[in-house]
Amino acid sequence: MRTKLAGLCAVVGVAFAFVWGCGSKGDVTGTAGLTGPTSSGSGGTGVGSGGGGGGQACPSPLSTCGGKCVFTAADKENCGSCGTACKTGEVCLDSKCVCGPGQVSCKDGCFDLSKDTSHCGTCDNACFAGEMCQSGACGPCPQGKVACDKQKVCADLSQDPKNCGACGIDCGNGGSCTAGACKCAGSLSSCKDGCFDLTMDPGHCGNCQTACLKGQMCMSSKCGMCPMGQVACVNQGVCADLSSDNANCGVCGHNCGPGGTCKSGVCTCAIGFVDCGSIFGCVDLSKDQAHCGTCFTKCAAAATCISGNCACNKGLLSCGSQCIDPTTDTANCGGCGNTCDATYGTCQAGKCGCLGNLNLCAGSNVCTDFQEDPLHCGNCNTQCGNAQICAAGLCKCVPGLTLIGGQCLDTGSNPLHCGPQDKQCGNNTPKCENGQCVNSCQVQPDKCTNGNACVNQDTNPLHCGGCNQVCKSNEVCVQGNCEKWVVGIGCDTCPCQGSCFGKFKQCCPYNGFQTLIACVDANQCPKF
Repeated sequence: MRTKLAGLCAVVGVAFAFVWGCGSKGDVTGTAGLTGPTSSGSGGTGVGSGGGGGGQACPSPLSTCGGKCVFTAADKENCGSCGTACKTGEVCLDSKCVCGPGQVSCKDGCFDLSKDTSHCGTCDNACFAGEMCQSGACGPCPQGKVACDKQKVCADLSQDPKNCGACGIDCGNGGSCTAGACKCAGSLSSCKDGCFDLTMDPGHCGNCQTACLKGQMCMSSKCGMCPMGQVACVNQGVCADLSSDNANCGVCGHNCGPGGTCKSGVCTCAIGFVDCGSIFGCVDLSKDQAHCGTCFTKCAAAATCISGNCACNKGLLSCGSQCIDPTTDTANCGGCGNTCDATYGTCQAGKCGCLGNLNLCAGSNVCTDFQEDPLHCGNCNTQCGNAQICAAGLCKCVPGLTLIGGQCLDTGSNPLHCGPQDKQCGNNTPKCENGQCVNSCQVQPDKCTNGNACVNQDTNPLHCGGCNQVCKSNEVCVQGNCEKWVVGIGCDTCPCQGSCFGKFKQCCPYNGFQTLIACVDANQCPKF
């Protein structure tokens, strides 16, 4: 008895030891020493062996539970209060049921999730029959068995009558499985999916392959009629009441869909729902993402259907059928349809910009190079004149022309400014050809300026296709036509895929300017 009292002292502490005199000559003996009611006896105050002499209350910190003195702070059957029992595996600590070290509380007790086959890894995750739980994972089935997921069992397919040859193949009552094949009992017949009575089994009626419709009975190896009030929906495999069957409403195969109800052969929806066909059924158009406002109107991924309208999430803008971020979207920068330059444009804080050293000019989101663009040469406001080009941010005459008196002239054909000496042709040599005053044109095929300018109207930018037909600064003469061109931005040589595409797909090095690339709206490059 001294051992029991010493254990009790360890639990209740010094105060309890003081009251009961644990470890002293006054230790009390008797079979009811820890659980019987207190009583007076010779040799000092203690717990009497008879249990219940004086009927006094249990000394603190014990409580009276069912006529016994118990320490509710540590009693598994009376944890915290009388009658509060801890679950399997739990201990009572400080009047609360808790799991021991290494265990987790599940609804049916405390378990070690690292090895418990009913709670493997998580509560209620049961391993298959025959599996082990190792380190919180259900281990493989024993050698010779396979895991049958639906059946939740490790089965030997060669001899398991419930899983014979394959999982779920049931050899039936009295049947056996040998070498993976069912041996059926009595009058049962062996089919690939088990043993069956072909005279009355609706799934195997008359033979292993014939299944009756759901609702039909198999009698004498033949499928009977559908019950009264139902029709045979063969393609659906059921007997159906077309007046009330949600899957076969009015006619076989007409499905009322989710939320729909078939009444008198007509699909109806609950209040607030609309029928969007047999596949989708009844939907709430006020909040359905796939049917917002109307059937089949689908909201974008970044939108939410609110009151029948697709509303873009916070910070996004609705543009057509898409929700975009107007602060970064180059196709809708700052607002729907505000498109930045498709190749070199950027969108930052809702404003279009350009990559590198390119620039934007007011009223346009097209990125331009002030160093080479004849429409914006050096700045947004400087446009080069006819027969001029922009080089290093300055307007200059196109190759082959010379600046004289503020005009770009062709000294190779102009009879008033002929050749590098700027001669004025006349008398016996009134014509200018290839920079020389001559009597008649011998090389160039066409004549302009009163017949005294010998030119080629297929290539001359001052007489392109006809006399005095001057090409503009953003045009070049190609086969007698002034064709538009744009600067090949970011390119020093051809090809220049970033700029030369679409109608301006012809990539041409601009003669006389080493790094200038012209993207021309023509099928060939000009002959400078």
